[in-house]
Amino acid sequence: MSLSINNNSASLVALEALNAAQSELSKTENTVSTGKKVSNAADNPAIYSIAAQMNGNLQGMIAVSDSLSLGAQVVATANTAGNQIVTSLQSLQNTVSTAGQTGTDASAMATQILSTLDSINSYARNATFSGVNLLTSGSDAVNAYNGTTLRTVTNVQGQTQTFTTMSGSNTTLVDALGLTSNSASGSSAAKSTQNIFTSLNKNNVAELKTGNLTSNEILLGDGTTAGSTVTVNGKTFEFVQSGKSVSTASNIAVTLDSGFSTKDALSALVSSMNGAGVNASLNSDNSIAVYTGGTDPATNVTGTLTQQMTSKAFALSGTTFAVGDGTDTSGKKGDVFTIGGKNYELVSNSATLDANGKTTSGNIGIAVSSSATATDIATALANKGITGLTASGSKLTYTVAGTTAGTITFTQGDADTPDSALDSSATAVTTGAANAPIIATNGSAADQIAVGIKGGVASAVSAIQSAITNMSSVMQNLGNYSNILSGLSTYSSSLKDAVTNGVSALTDADMAAASAQLTSLQTKQSLAIKSLTIANGQSQSILSLFQ
Repeated sequence: MSLSINNNSASLVALEALNAAQSELSKTENTVSTGKKVSNAADNPAIYSIAAQMNGNLQGMIAVSDSLSLGAQVVATANTAGNQIVTSLQSLQNTVSTAGQTGTDASAMATQILSTLDSINSYARNATFSGVNLLTSGSDAVNAYNGTTLRTVTNVQGQTQTFTTMSGSNTTLVDALGLTSNSASGSSAAKSTQNIFTSLNKNNVAELKTGNLTSNEILLGDGTTAGSTVTVNGKTFEFVQSGKSVSTASNIAVTLDSGFSTKDALSALVSSMNGAGVNASLNSDNSIAVYTGGTDPATNVTGTLTQQMTSKAFALSGTTFAVGDGTDTSGKKGDVFTIGGKNYELVSNSATLDANGKTTSGNIGIAVSSSATATDIATALANKGITGLTASGSKLTYTVAGTTAGTITFTQGDADTPDSALDSSATAVTTGAANAPIIATNGSAADQIAVGIKGGVASAVSAIQSAITNMSSVMQNLGNYSNILSGLSTYSSSLKDAVTNGVSALTDADMAAASAQLTSLQTKQSLAIKSLTIANGQSQSILSLFQ
């Protein structure tokens, strides 16, 4: 090989080898640093294009997974509320079954039943997650901003799975379960149409407005003078004195003793109604729920409970009163007051009285001390529970139904030397409207349920059982929703893993091979630099020929 000053072929060969090694070394270093054998389109256009599309699908799958997770939480929220609702319905069945027992307070039970229905609606209204509620309507749900339809993305093409509310077209879940109907958004069960007793409604159940009635306004008949009456469903109920008969043979007696309270009178009326086959219940406010069997409570209920009242004052005076010992023997008789046809005798606290609190002569004993004042005696008489009798200081006021004043007569006893007297000269005062009619209005949902309980709870139990069956179907659908979302989520996760592995297989580098190649190329680079150094030294050798 000749030496040439114009050309150094060995150097050119060495330089080409160095450039080739340097280029390969750069590629290998990029592979090692990125971990990818295809990191940009220049590395492998076809593979890069496929990987880019697969990475796009992978991001879509992540979005699908997030959507499925959100949907699963919406269903889980509804499912939690649903479990509580099933428990409430089971408790409600127990309540309704218990209500059928004799002696049950039907009004209290009706209130409890409606309260349970409100609780069920409350659970449903609050079962909202991310603005979606699957148990009630959008207008009825609390914070159901986005409505009652759950749309979940199921694939990267954007297709969705739709899940709708369990209430369907009903406003509330309790409506959908068949226990109520015609409910307004956010309303209580008491404001809806109850379907627990389907045969009862606001037109054939009345509420008698007897809450403000006082015992003084109820007239007790004596067989000749008619007492206060109530006519319902073709049956007339008449208040009469104990031991007396009704004024009309077909009337049904509501018997009361003297000194009765308003509660006593209304309870006796309700008892007589139920005994005569007219289902009725006394409410906590002293109004009466009753089945009329008609279509207009205002005309289906007749009668006059409230009467005109006449009051008369009697002034008791004196400083010494005869206080007997209960034997009514000569010199042992106390002062006697005759009120409402009954005799009341002043006796000492240690007087001998029979089991009924009466003296030997049959007078009702009024226990007072031997030093009792007129005020003490007036108070003792008023506290005996005599209907219509009140006391203010030493003055007694006797109020009776009707326009004729009641009388109080006074007879001095001989147990002492009394100076007692009773002044009856005061003018009687008559108040109130004559024969004021009973006011009856449409029965509320609570009234209807209370009346229904009095008639038997079989139909109510059937309605609750049907509601439990309906709710079981709701829970089954929610379970299906949950399983669908769970299956899609599992599939989406598996598919995402497969795509991730596919992209890795196409673009990721074999780091072991890359490490070995890096070492080899670094060695080649060193050898190429050495060869170039040697080749460049040949040009210097030419100078030595001319020395």
